[in-house]
Amino acid sequence: MVHCVDSFTASGDAFSVPIYTTIAQSLDAPLRTCFDRNITRAGLTEWVRVHEMMAADAVRSWHGPIDMLYLDGDQSREGARETYVDWSPFLRVGGVLAINNSTEATPREQGHDGPLLVVREFVHWPEYENIRSVQTLTLAIKRRDDLSPTPRRFEQDNGSGN
Repeated sequence: MVHCVDSFTASGDAFSVPIYTTIAQSLDAPLRTCFDRNITRAGLTEWVRVHEMMAADAVRSWHGPIDMLYLDGDQSREGARETYVDWSPFLRVGGVLAINNSTEATPREQGHDGPLLVVREFVHWPEYENIRSVQTLTLAIKRRDDLSPTPRRFEQDNGSGN
């Protein structure tokens, strides 16, 4: 089952809202309707459960483990960090973490580098292994089941990428 958490309101940080608004205005129906049509056309209706709300609201009632956590929401520093800290404890050991717009190759505006900073701060050995970048996406496998994410102390970074 794929759980999609989205408010479908074209809201977000100051940089993203104009982009989302332009996209929403170009559609022939509300964002949620277009999303549902795409899922139906792809034959995935039975596999996708939508939680139409902000991630911060959805996490309050979340209780189960997550096999793959894909973060591609708020790109601001505060928003990306908050979302990671809220959701990462649910990622099971052996689960895949995927964070979009999180590599050096990602073009970004000032202050719109939250995913990159989340990767720099949290996605490192020994919490994660097999850390890889694919274009603008960072992928990693969770290897520890801590109660809370452990920030990286940059002065101890050995540059190994693990």
